[in-house]
Amino acid sequence: MEPEEGLNPGSETQSPQPQPAAKPSGDGPAASQRCPVTETVRAGLQQAGDYISGGVEQIKKDVVDYTRERPLTALLVTLGTGLVLGTLMKLHRN
Repeated sequence: MEPEEGLNPGSETQSPQPQPAAKPSGDGPAASQRCPVTETVRAGLQQAGDYISGGVEQIKKDVVDYTRERPLTALLVTLGTGLVLGTLMKLHRN
């Protein structure tokens, strides 16, 4: 009888051997299909790099643009942040 694939011949427990994970070679169908999570992370890192290189002026411009595009959302976020910070500071004093 031949040993089953992935099993150690002669071992008493016959546990499967771990197989190395297949890595994409950079070409073929796997290279053309990108993981959405990877692309989101890549875009976020690119934006963070742009902020670092753009400095405070870039961040200020983006905040002003966001506030003009979505004034109610910006106001609610600001109020919520103020409430949370105020509550934390009040709790910290006591």
